[in-house]
Amino acid sequence: MAGFPDGVPWALQAAGPVLTVDAAPLQARISRTTGHIQLAGPDLSGTAEANVVDLSPPAVLTPNGPVLFGAVISSTPVANGLSVRQAVGDAQIEANLTFAAEGVLRYEVVDWGSLEPLQTAIAGPTSAQEHFFGFGEKFDALDQAGNVVDMLTFDDPGTKHDHSYKVAPWFISTRGYGFHLDSSAESSFDMRAGAADRFVVTNRFPTLRINLVYGPALTDVLTRYTGLTGRPPLPPPWAFGPWISSDIWRSGGEVRYAATQYGDRGIPASVFVFDSPWEVAYNDFQWNMTQFGADATIDGVHYPGFASPAEMMQFLQSNGLKVICWMTPFVNVSSDDENVAGQNLGQAANYADGAAKGAFV
Repeated sequence: MAGFPDGVPWALQAAGPVLTVDAAPLQARISRTTGHIQLAGPDLSGTAEANVVDLSPPAVLTPNGPVLFGAVISSTPVANGLSVRQAVGDAQIEANLTFAAEGVLRYEVVDWGSLEPLQTAIAGPTSAQEHFFGFGEKFDALDQAGNVVDMLTFDDPGTKHDHSYKVAPWFISTRGYGFHLDSSAESSFDMRAGAADRFVVTNRFPTLRINLVYGPALTDVLTRYTGLTGRPPLPPPWAFGPWISSDIWRSGGEVRYAATQYGDRGIPASVFVFDSPWEVAYNDFQWNMTQFGADATIDGVHYPGFASPAEMMQFLQSNGLKVICWMTPFVNVSSDDENVAGQNLGQAANYADGAAKGAFV
């Protein structure tokens, strides 16, 4: 249904008796009567259970419209937590409330019963003093308070704003916790854009699994999150040096000029980036040597082009530079005109072969 979860009557404040799960110094709570979820822990001064993270009862979109989760009908102890049966309208679902790892509270619907979920959503109360960081790579803001953040991978040229290549359905709050929507589907995070008193997270898929990651120090939140989701290996030392990059290198002479200028000025660059376009056509993986064979005269100095990719690589290597090339997992049937000599604006040379072999999705 278009517009979900617009119009859901979120109840942001927990009420009534609760069921609890203790994992010192943290306590998980779920309201018996309303289905609110809480995670309580020490604040930065160490005061026990002084910092409480609240979540509203979740909402689910069904073919008949949106429905809020409700009262806990029954509960059963499971490893590290509880299995609860909750009322959702006239139906019942089964969910687990567990500590999935040290400092990480997980709420997950494991059985939808007779419901036919289409999308799910959950909200939490927030104030103007709370700020939100994370979400993976974004080009519009560091603090996403007041924004709607979309979780969908885009290869978007030009000014990207919310569109980005590497997204993560996760944020860190300055209140000392993190929220992780454990889903690879498209989702959105409304961080006080629609209403000043709440954030709303929507999963455009019929699942609901979330992880509340506790701190209270933000460094502890990040450490626990990466411990849960995985940590990349440390890149090689050269990756941490300055990178030389331009959206377009229009000639081999320009490449020589850029690399030479860094060396002449004593700037210890370690990487040379060939952004698009460097190929004859997107993405035929063939160096456009009409482009890189061309000379350039810059600041009154003549810089020759290169006779081959090997010569260009040897030049860059002799200047202490590693090479990184822009690549994306598609092969074009047409390419944008970047006013670069030698560029094939039609179908990439390797497209027909890939199509014949069924290589494309």
